[in-house]
Amino acid sequence: MGCASHVLRRRHGNAADAALCRASNEVGGALDGRIWLITLAGGLLYLTFKHVLEEHLYGFAALVLCVHVVPVAGLEFWVRRRHAAAYQRHRELAVTLGITSTLFWAPVMVLQLNNHFAPHRGSSLSLAIFILNTGTLWLGVFAAHACLPLRWARVAVPAMALLPLWHHGSMCGKVLEAPDVAEPLGTLCDMLSLAHGVAVTTGGPDCGHFTPLQQCRTFYLWSLAWGGVALPLLASARFEAQLRRRLGQRGGAQQAQQEGQEGQQQGGESGTLQTALLAYLYSMAAWVLACSVEALVRPALGWRDLAA
Repeated sequence: MGCASHVLRRRHGNAADAALCRASNEVGGALDGRIWLITLAGGLLYLTFKHVLEEHLYGFAALVLCVHVVPVAGLEFWVRRRHAAAYQRHRELAVTLGITSTLFWAPVMVLQLNNHFAPHRGSSLSLAIFILNTGTLWLGVFAAHACLPLRWARVAVPAMALLPLWHHGSMCGKVLEAPDVAEPLGTLCDMLSLAHGVAVTTGGPDCGHFTPLQQCRTFYLWSLAWGGVALPLLASARFEAQLRRRLGQRGGAQQAQQEGQEGQQQGGESGTLQTALLAYLYSMAAWVLACSVEALVRPALGWRDLAA
């Protein structure tokens, strides 16, 4: 009897997970068209103005057009619209492949340019935006709005983050080629150290004596770990919890639905506060991790030439 009960619970759990996955893909599928359209428009504009008109990199632009823009356009305008049922069944894989392609080419496109970081004009905020635009921003925005099932996102999002991470050394080398970049880099890291002062004063490594190259790598790793991985997973977890409650209300009694509506406002406020607190805690953990990698891990592994 106990065995049968266990099997029934497992089957019910699998059915509930399948229903949750279908509902998640339905919600996300409604947003996919907008996401892919923004991706294509942004990529084409950037490719046209920066690589073709400014740098005259016609061969590289043609390569990106053939191996990235056209396949993503095919995914959007042919697969998603003409084969909607198949797209919904394999949506997690399709979305992950689309984001992965974007994350692969975003840093490569930047590395081909000579002046991507030059227009920072001494502003730490502008420099941060230019650095984030090399991969972290794309991963964070796409993964947070993709509405991927949490089980899939927990594996796919960190794996996708490895692509921009692979280029972070070369990317920071490009950053240092920009004129007058040391001061905004230092200001940026000082602001982040101040914002995460609790973590630093309780045993975290101090990045106050980092070189500009170390500061750039530290900022890049922090932004990728926090904005590219932690925040999207936090958004996915909250989205899935809300979706699970909606499915439970549909299948439950009307009384339970009324009780859920009465506590929705209070639960939403507490959930927002909890999410904000978790986001800050994850940011502190990511900052300590980034500083530790630069101050402790690299020298311990003998990468002193990279940290000098």
